[in-house]
Amino acid sequence: NKSMCDDQFESCMEKSCKELPALKDDLADMDEEDIQEAREKCKRMIGLVKMLDNMGGCGRYNLYQANSCECVEKEKAKDKMKSVLEGFYGKYKPNAIGKVDALVEKANGNADTFSKIMLTLYLKYSQAVVKKAWENPNPMKREL
Repeated sequence: NKSMCDDQFESCMEKSCKELPALKDDLADMDEEDIQEAREKCKRMIGLVKMLDNMGGCGRYNLYQANSCECVEKEKAKDKMKSVLEGFYGKYKPNAIGKVDALVEKANGNADTFSKIMLTLYLKYSQAVVKKAWENPNPMKREL
């Protein structure tokens, strides 16, 4: 859900601010006061980004979700989750495919729990996952 994505994004931004000198070679020769000032500016930017994101509401997020989600009947949700997990592990971590059944039971057909499981897997195996460029859909051409 959007809240989970926002929390993950904020956490990532905060981590980046804390590691600021290590991320920018040109900051390596800064004194401690300059580094602290750069980190504070970075933290203020987090607030600005969050504010701008909240002003935009959930419209864009919901549009992207609708374009990338596949609706499944409730009674078929566990089977679909199992299929998705088997596909993920089969492609990115074949020797761990034995974890699928336990993860399906943990999700218990709940989409929010399943999305957290998938996010955790993505973060754990992010080096193996090939990222695709997002093609921004034209909302005027969407079928309702």
